[in-house]
Amino acid sequence: MPYEITYLDEVGGIITTYWGTIEDSDIIKSGQEKLLSLERLRSFRYSITDLSRVENFNLTSEGIQHNVDITAEIIKGNDGIIVAFVLPSDVEYGMGRMWQSYGDTYGISSYVCRSRTEAEAWIRKNVKQQA
Repeated sequence: MPYEITYLDEVGGIITTYWGTIEDSDIIKSGQEKLLSLERLRSFRYSITDLSRVENFNLTSEGIQHNVDITAEIIKGNDGIIVAFVLPSDVEYGMGRMWQSYGDTYGISSYVCRSRTEAEAWIRKNVKQQA
């Protein structure tokens, strides 16, 4: 399992960090894990997916679409959550833009960038404040 999911309950955030080699099954499994936490995620405001430590990026368009479909289920339970992706290499960035394009059809607010600093700045600027 080349990923870790960190729930930041106190600020309403979730961070998924990947490393090493990732396959379709990894992004699908991590999405399914989050879906199992749907009740917990209902009040969350943002998600950051950080792939900056990935060495081998073995994803297909089908795997990405499946992950978007799972994310869309989470969004049904919390349409205020926004999603940022950290994808430093050109190939990863292109796959992230594919994810974003698929996600647009579900109305998922997402951002694809090259660095964690950039992702965090976008989150701060775009996250809805809690009442």
